[in-house]
Amino acid sequence: MRNIMKHFLLLVLLTGSAVTAQADLLDRMRLEDTLKNRIEDAFRLYDPKAKALIRFDYKTFSGTLPGTSIETQGQVNPYNIDSGDINRVTIEIFTDLEETPAEAKDYVLRVIPIEKSKVFVEYKKLKTQFPKDIPRPHLDPEALSTIAHDTMSTMAKTMGAIFGGCMLLCFGFMFHQNSKKLKEFKSQIQLLTTALSENASGPAPTPVAATKAQGSSAYGGGGGGSKEFGSLKNLQLESLKEIFADCYWCREDAYAHWLWKNIEGAQKKSLMEQFSLMKDYSLYFVTIQPHEMSYHEHPFYMDPQSLLWTSQEDLSAQIRKDFSLWHFVSPMRQQNLPLSLEERLQAVQTKPEGKKSSFDSKQQSPHRVLETKLSWGEISSEDEAALYSHPEMVPVSLRENIQTLVWLAQKDDAFIQKTLSRYDARSLASAWVGPEAVLKKLEAQLPEKKLKLLLNYREKTAPSRHSDVYASLVAEGFKNEAA
Repeated sequence: MRNIMKHFLLLVLLTGSAVTAQADLLDRMRLEDTLKNRIEDAFRLYDPKAKALIRFDYKTFSGTLPGTSIETQGQVNPYNIDSGDINRVTIEIFTDLEETPAEAKDYVLRVIPIEKSKVFVEYKKLKTQFPKDIPRPHLDPEALSTIAHDTMSTMAKTMGAIFGGCMLLCFGFMFHQNSKKLKEFKSQIQLLTTALSENASGPAPTPVAATKAQGSSAYGGGGGGSKEFGSLKNLQLESLKEIFADCYWCREDAYAHWLWKNIEGAQKKSLMEQFSLMKDYSLYFVTIQPHEMSYHEHPFYMDPQSLLWTSQEDLSAQIRKDFSLWHFVSPMRQQNLPLSLEERLQAVQTKPEGKKSSFDSKQQSPHRVLETKLSWGEISSEDEAALYSHPEMVPVSLRENIQTLVWLAQKDDAFIQKTLSRYDARSLASAWVGPEAVLKKLEAQLPEKKLKLLLNYREKTAPSRHSDVYASLVAEGFKNEAA
């Protein structure tokens, strides 16, 4: 029986290691995909067909895993990957441009949220797969038939082996399920697991992403279904105050908007009346696209710590004085605390048994500076004409709130020519809206042939201020503006 228990525990440890490695791999894949998309979106203004390849070189961690005696060799921390865990980022951008403008290179570097000393960017020219002067290779039909036959034969053998293995596993599982000894063994394992959890060195850190039964997400990930709305309606006022305070200090503003959309009117009214932070914060987060998460399902919010006025920075300072306080903050706070890897490892290995939280609840941190977007509505052609004649009437800091081609027309001729050259006549016609004086200034920077095409397309299409090209041209007008 002892040998069976040893083998079972070894299997559990191996399975846990595989899940941890998979979580680490998924985190890195999400990081690389997100950065790749940001770079391609930024470079699309200069070359819509450009593609980016990214390679990360991560730091590794060797030592004993928290709360266990398991030694790791060269493993990346699966719970959090920040800029300090990255040694080098190599980026290759493939583009059709003969020469990449310095402005485009600078723009790419600005969208990469990593220390520039760690970033290496290389621009390469895209090559066609089959140049015109090189004949395409001729494929032998007999060779293709042989390859297809061999492939199908190999696949059939593989599928047969897999099917046979699955059948053996099913029969073995059914046999052992009906075994009385196995049931007794399961009971003993449950008792052993309970004893180990009671004698552990403290609660394990909350994972960044772990799967629930039936594929639902863990705390922090997207939720699923009407059950979550029911759980929100059952939350008490003190719990709601703690959740929204955590969103405020952790800058999870999109999640705060989602929570606001799904709580009841009476709950919103109570928050506004009894939590002074909510008035300004709600005006800010409703301008952000809502994003569903599931931190509100965590049991922590059944007994909140009332850390309504303590920022992440001040909370980290208190935890550095007593690392056991780590176990008394919410998962949302834990994921966003500005602590180093060494500090986090030290915190998760503390033993909170028998202790009570000793946070300084009287401490009030400085509030965040929330820049709420102004709503101007659509301005008239007369207003645009006045802006074109007297642009100084609007401070530079407020210009981004007024979407108009006036700001592009205020640029020098070379800048306008370069900007308009990125769009064809049909695309420009869809965005050719504004006062006559503004459009004349822009038309003067177009080649004669392109201008004729633009005017012809404009007669056949209805230009709109809501088109993507219009938004891009307006954004060009804001470039190089002093804040």
